[in-house]
Amino acid sequence: MTAFNPALVEEAFEDDVEGTADFIRSVIGRVRDNCERVRSSARSRDAAAVQSAAHAAKGSAGHLGGADVAQVAGRIELSAKDGTIEPPEVIDELERLIASLEETAEAYISSRAAKRESS
Repeated sequence: MTAFNPALVEEAFEDDVEGTADFIRSVIGRVRDNCERVRSSARSRDAAAVQSAAHAAKGSAGHLGGADVAQVAGRIELSAKDGTIEPPEVIDELERLIASLEETAEAYISSRAAKRESS
């Protein structure tokens, strides 16, 4: 699985290091927000809201090539579509994968900034 695909953002932002960093952090923020919506909707047993939030998390993660995040979010989405709420452990897994995506993306951002400073 892929936690982050820098080629997706490099193509869009080319040499704009700050724009790239802002975009990546914004997307990760949306993924995190949607994951929290999944969790709160699951607590209230609102399958439609879980489905919507999981779908949004899946789509946002896709902008960064976060296939592992998208896969788990997709699983949550499909279960909710069928009226089933995944157990908290699955949402915990989604949060761990988001944290990994963020860590990998932040390392990439730091690397790009360091390369620019050394140029």
